[in-house]
Amino acid sequence: MALGHKYFAVGAVAAVGTLISILGYQEVELRELEKREAAFERTATSGTTAIERRIDANLSSVRAIKGLFESAPAVERDTFRTFVTPKFRRPRIGVDSSGPGGGAFNR
Repeated sequence: MALGHKYFAVGAVAAVGTLISILGYQEVELRELEKREAAFERTATSGTTAIERRIDANLSSVRAIKGLFESAPAVERDTFRTFVTPKFRRPRIGVDSSGPGGGAFNR
């Protein structure tokens, strides 16, 4: 019977060690998931903000063009070109492209 008791103790230690390893692995996996979700949220927020700024800039340009046509009885082609050329230069949206989707925001 002493031999069975000896193996029981070894088995119990192995079971406790396995249980601790499983719980530790799950905790690390959960923390990694939380870190990835936080990084994704930061990237998404940054991308959304950049897109909103771009939409606001385009809307402002459209309103300015509307103002140009409302303020002049006639708008010549060269006047229009001179007015809109600086407004429609396209700066790149500054978003980290290492997140999901690669460089989707930079296209």
